[in-house]
Amino acid sequence: MNYKNENMDSLRLKRFRCFEDTGNIEFAPLNLLVGANSSGKSSFLKFFYLLKQTIRENRRGVFLWNSQNANSVDFKDFTNTVKDGTGSIEIEFSVKDLPIYGNYGRTNSTVSEVCVSFIISKQNDYFDYLEKLTIQFDNQIIVCSFDEKQNSVVEINGETLNYKNEKRITCHTNSLLPTFKYFSSENDDDDCSHEAKEEIRSLVSSINLQGRSIYRLLRRPFLSKEKFRKRLVIEFGSAENFERLNNLYLYYTLGCVLDSINIYVLSFTRRLSYMLPLRAFAERYYRIQNSWIEDLEPDGRNLAMYLFHLDDVDKVCLKNWIMENFQFTIDVIPSGSGNVEINIQEKDKLPHNLIDVGFGYSQFLPLIVKIWKTIYKDMPSDSKGNNNDSRKLEHMILMEQPELHMHPRLQEKLGAVLAQAVRFCREKKYDVRFLIETHSEAIVNAVGREIAINGLNPDDVSVLLFNAKEQGMDNYVERAYYSKEGYLMNWPIGFLS
Repeated sequence: MNYKNENMDSLRLKRFRCFEDTGNIEFAPLNLLVGANSSGKSSFLKFFYLLKQTIRENRRGVFLWNSQNANSVDFKDFTNTVKDGTGSIEIEFSVKDLPIYGNYGRTNSTVSEVCVSFIISKQNDYFDYLEKLTIQFDNQIIVCSFDEKQNSVVEINGETLNYKNEKRITCHTNSLLPTFKYFSSENDDDDCSHEAKEEIRSLVSSINLQGRSIYRLLRRPFLSKEKFRKRLVIEFGSAENFERLNNLYLYYTLGCVLDSINIYVLSFTRRLSYMLPLRAFAERYYRIQNSWIEDLEPDGRNLAMYLFHLDDVDKVCLKNWIMENFQFTIDVIPSGSGNVEINIQEKDKLPHNLIDVGFGYSQFLPLIVKIWKTIYKDMPSDSKGNNNDSRKLEHMILMEQPELHMHPRLQEKLGAVLAQAVRFCREKKYDVRFLIETHSEAIVNAVGREIAINGLNPDDVSVLLFNAKEQGMDNYVERAYYSKEGYLMNWPIGFLS
């Protein structure tokens, strides 16, 4: 069975913040981002949340560099985000097994891998604009170039395909890439290129066009060159004028291409979670709120209400899981006057209010509850019983400095739990990815021990080494990895010293 992919497989940032070029970074299920201060770890991590807040709101430029919403990422503006304040930003990402949506609705067609890159440039002192967009898949290349007034030129496999109809670009909520609308003589606001369709009709008429065949062809989403050639032979008995027809067809379906990528980005950002380095301070009492709490805030401020609204089965499951892995339990109990309190009970000790057991617990609890929720509570319901993979669990979880205010022993346990979660997801065929920005040697070492002792696959872990600018070199990213024995390879001597 083919599944819709909702995770990002790789990312590359050029001239973004402190980076000239991060290089192409491929993501494993567990990614540890390590390096000195000011090496770019946080900027890289926050790019994902920048993408999330961009999709949620209307904006004038390509990205929403700042937002009025709580817990938003604030890069100020384009000038403060582009390296050295000048030039352009280039962003490139890839996704595998992307479903394609045709002109007449959803189809079951997929492309094995799509690479999307776009260049953002400064329009004026206040706004930026999309300068160039490139989409590559199955030996096909689509290039859209734009001027500051959003006029476009489209190139398909090196051939310029612009007709008399001008294209209008719109960027709005739930959309990262532009949406094209074509102006034609027949329809002032058409979703497809009337002129391209008519030229396709003219070309295939020379090979014994059947009236319904052209519409069967155009109704399908775009395909690889090889599949398109085969389709022409099936429909018309000939692949005459193949190269021209292939390019025209992609031009005709350009709106479908962009819509499919936008749908993917929207779905990806909805399943992306970000936990801030400094979580909310503990309170002795929390006022009960009747609003439905589906997820934790990035700073964990709604932890008490999230726990309070769990059903009894989930409360027991969470309590047992925390005891098994961390040797304490949590309870949310009424305290009168419409309030509740969070109680912590360490093994063989009396329970205490969260505010009385040390600051570290308030910072630690949102992280482990988030892991439990994502991996265990949110698993597809079918998989709880018979492991029917009719639904697929896909998330990307970002954690910034989870070890803050945590004892090294607790850091070590967190590293082990992350490794266990990755191993569990592999067994269940869930595509859940963790990006953990950390300075903790205890977490790094704990993951290695899980590889050596408990069978974690070393291919499921990627250690990204962020190096700060020095001796004339720009910030750059390297990759280290674990051996089958759990030893770090390609690891600089004294990196964590």
